Amino acid sequence: MNILLNSKPYEVEQNCTLTQLLEALDQSPIGIAFAVDSVIIKRTEWDNFQLKEGHRVTMIKAACGG
Repeated sequence: MNILLNSKPYEVEQNCTLTQLLEALDQSPIGIAFAVDSVIIKRTEWDNFQLKEGHRVTMIKAACGG
């Protein structure tokens, strides 16, 4: 199944959740936020939020510095 991840095509398994996407990307959840189709998804919903074909996912990672 194809989604857009930070404006780039990315393939995920059918019924992939945001938690599973994060694991596939080998990322820690610390400092991460997700928006799907421009709607912020609460961290408490990541385990149950299933991605669908064509979803536009934005993954934001907090960074320190100035």
